[in-house]
Amino acid sequence: MGRVTNRDEALPVAARTGTRLVHVFSEFMREGETLRRHRVAEGTWRREYNTQDWLSCPVLECMLSRNSRTALGDARSLPFIRDLVEFGTSKARPTDIIVLTNDDTFFCSGLTYLILNRVPWCGAAFAFRWDFKRLARLDRPEIREGRKNMGADLFAFTGKWWLDHGNEYPDMLLGCETWDWIMRELIRLRGGVELFECIFHEKHSAFWAMHRLENVGNRHNRALACAWLHEHSLPCSIGSYSILNTE
Repeated sequence: MGRVTNRDEALPVAARTGTRLVHVFSEFMREGETLRRHRVAEGTWRREYNTQDWLSCPVLECMLSRNSRTALGDARSLPFIRDLVEFGTSKARPTDIIVLTNDDTFFCSGLTYLILNRVPWCGAAFAFRWDFKRLARLDRPEIREGRKNMGADLFAFTGKWWLDHGNEYPDMLLGCETWDWIMRELIRLRGGVELFECIFHEKHSAFWAMHRLENVGNRHNRALACAWLHEHSLPCSIGSYSILNTE
């Protein structure tokens, strides 16, 4: 194979034909340590933004017509996943890719290339996160020095994929139990793929885990997840973790 003489020729076709990445994330309830983690993660976002055409789409509470407090009486105010995605799609062009993440998800260098190289062809992708005790620098760590977490913190899909399959995703909340599990399984069932070793995260205590049984948002998500997994003949457990364990 001959040497690539034009730098753009090394990019995926999607990058050379004007595909934009629309990055959707929640700006609900951000203060203290939550704000610090976001700001450090945001530095890794900007690095990737500079490699290709990205559109940053933060979603504030005032931009949505409902949240977990108004809809379910939750003590917290959290967005529904469907509302976040629909907000992103309203800002996207037909050729764009929606990228949904948590607001403290760190991007590894080269993530843009991975998304553009896979998502246009298969429709959707997800990535598990790798956890570290504390992150302060913006350069890429050796990701395998962390611990791979069962949680997926990045989802990317074309507008067409969401139009075709988004109605299959139950009306779940961000920041509560199992929402990422069900999104991941839907992507697998509908032709999507996993992106490997491309996002990382600073490990911290999670409200959903500390208040798993009593929190109304957790109960909402757990009930929807159980019904969805049963409908698709999938197990309600991963390793030692089970949605059915309510003790």
